[in-house]
Amino acid sequence: MSLGPTARGLRAGLAGRALLPGALLGLGLLRLGGGEALAGHAGLLGWWSAWSGGAVLLAGAAAGQEGAGLLSAAGSLAAAGLVVRLATTPEDWLIQGLLWVAASGLALAVSLLPWERLVRDPRIPTCVTLVALILPLVVGSAAGGARAWLRAGPLQLQPVELAKVGAILLLAGRLGLAPPGSASHGISEPSGPLPARELVWLALLWSGFAGALVAQRDLGGAALVALLLPAGLLLAGYPARVPLGALLLAGGAGLLLLGLYPHALARVEGMRALWRLETAGAYQLWQGLASLALGGLWGRPGGFGDGLAVPAGATDLPLAVVAPGAGLVAVWGILYLQWSIVARGLGMAETAEGAARLLTGLVAVLWGLETLLPTAGWLGLAPLTGLPLPLVSRGGSALVAHGILLGWLLWGARQRLGGAGARAG
Repeated sequence: MSLGPTARGLRAGLAGRALLPGALLGLGLLRLGGGEALAGHAGLLGWWSAWSGGAVLLAGAAAGQEGAGLLSAAGSLAAAGLVVRLATTPEDWLIQGLLWVAASGLALAVSLLPWERLVRDPRIPTCVTLVALILPLVVGSAAGGARAWLRAGPLQLQPVELAKVGAILLLAGRLGLAPPGSASHGISEPSGPLPARELVWLALLWSGFAGALVAQRDLGGAALVALLLPAGLLLAGYPARVPLGALLLAGGAGLLLLGLYPHALARVEGMRALWRLETAGAYQLWQGLASLALGGLWGRPGGFGDGLAVPAGATDLPLAVVAPGAGLVAVWGILYLQWSIVARGLGMAETAEGAARLLTGLVAVLWGLETLLPTAGWLGLAPLTGLPLPLVSRGGSALVAHGILLGWLLWGARQRLGGAGARAG
């Protein structure tokens, strides 16, 4: 039985998405060290391509072309992250590869869970978020000015990444479901506004979340968590004055706190020094911009090592590692892939209702902010925050946490596909 043109086109599109992560990793290896690097890492390229391509096909089977597109974009970003790891700490490339296997496998597993029921109980995400935020204050260690790490021998964990996941689940459950006593209780049904008392309680709880991150001296993470509340209120359909008020309060509190934390104030001063064309206090920013100039449009083969002059480049400024070797074209490609994930999440939120709208929309908002802020910091348009660029920055905690976020988007794609099938039927 022959396939029609539409079916053949869909199959070809799925195959292309499955091949993309491996193809981009191969190109990255060529730019990193030419044919020698490609031959030396032939085994890595083989199993990476097989795993990533298989994951894309599984996502396509479960969530259609949209699911395949999500995992193809994520796998391609993870390939860029692996190239960054090979350029900076090549002895740890296997760890990075296995972390992507864990994150993508977790995403596929998470997408199959019944979040329409799990989102109803806010107690679990509340407890998870609180523990993840308080634990570093008790037994955590400091790095880069922030007391946000848990260490056990060679293992390191940054609980704030888990806290972001818990915060999104909590908001989806509290703002996305109809309040008790109302006629609507489904995850895809319209939500009603929370009673004023519960809304105040949620605002106080959110202040506690942000306060715990401030106490860890992680102002970038505090800003992200604080911004999730007004975004959730907006997605839940509250009048614009409510999320705007929450946003203004969070911004005012952030400005007041800057003076209490010298390392955060130094980053603001570094950005101002860059705009005044001063070198003192802005070394990381100047080196980051120099990496873009070194690479030009297409980059220089073997030029990834030039990005090593950027302090903490693999974690804070991975685009500064990519730019010298692969150029502005690769930087734009990475940003396009990030935006494709954000756009898909926002598209799902636009057509969903209730908690499904909140879950997919907040993932898209968080992903977008985590792309925008590090990129703006690299270009000197915002203070450096130390936030990881999703799936590209070195960091196991962030990679696994984004596997969960990706799983929620795949779940949203499955819900959307099921809804479209039900309407067609």
